[in-house]
Amino acid sequence: MNLELSVPLSTLLGNLRPKKATPAALKKLVDAIEKGDLPLAQEAIREGADVNKETRRDVPVSPLGLAMRNLHRDGVGAILVALLDAGANPNHPTVMSVLLMDAREKDWFDAAAAALFAHGARITPEQQQLMPVLLASPTTLERMIDHGLNPNATAGTTYVKPTIQLSSLCEAAWRGSYENAEVLVRRGADLHYIAEPYGLTPLHFAVTSKHAHRLVPYFIQNGARDRRSNVLQAGLLRYEGKDVSITSPGLFARELAEQIGRPDVAVLVPRTERNPE
Repeated sequence: MNLELSVPLSTLLGNLRPKKATPAALKKLVDAIEKGDLPLAQEAIREGADVNKETRRDVPVSPLGLAMRNLHRDGVGAILVALLDAGANPNHPTVMSVLLMDAREKDWFDAAAAALFAHGARITPEQQQLMPVLLASPTTLERMIDHGLNPNATAGTTYVKPTIQLSSLCEAAWRGSYENAEVLVRRGADLHYIAEPYGLTPLHFAVTSKHAHRLVPYFIQNGARDRRSNVLQAGLLRYEGKDVSITSPGLFARELAEQIGRPDVAVLVPRTERNPE
């Protein structure tokens, strides 16, 4: 059977291709993202909206970065996928900053992170952060590690002087979730990390944690050993809203638990008289 086209094939193909980028199409795309309007976003993309051009709001942001900021709105997750399918760069700085610094333990954030990584997002050595261990779900944290997040990432915390250098596991033990701490340990986080200059280990942070009864046995079962800290300053650790101040010569994690009135946690830590070699 021979079929004849009433319209040239080249014309049909041309109608399917995005038109030349225009400011009006980009404005329509931005409006669609902020409203969570998927059909309008698809129309803007067909009209040639540049899915990688920064648009100025409070700060310059790419359309994909704007979608990441608005993920809590209905419909924006589907727009994010449409942007990625249209060639939006998942590694744009404004995208990665939201992914790493503003994660949420929500299904819609997990889906967005999965889409970004499926389209080539990678976390570089220069982008290492501790925030995901506090904010992300275990599922997304695991994906982040699969795509470049170092489970032994460290960062200086400046709320005390001199600055303390915390690891991801210290943060997860102290202020994060038990599940995220478990992910980190399973993926190779160092249970023997020493947060200098104070000589604190993840076990010290664990005994002050609201998750202590789960974290401390888990750390011990996976090889954590107690060691004496250096002198701790007031404000370095907090328990039940109060500063924990430790004088010379510092404390083992077991002693720390006793000092802050948690004998039930202290007994979970094997007693030791000297630091491990």
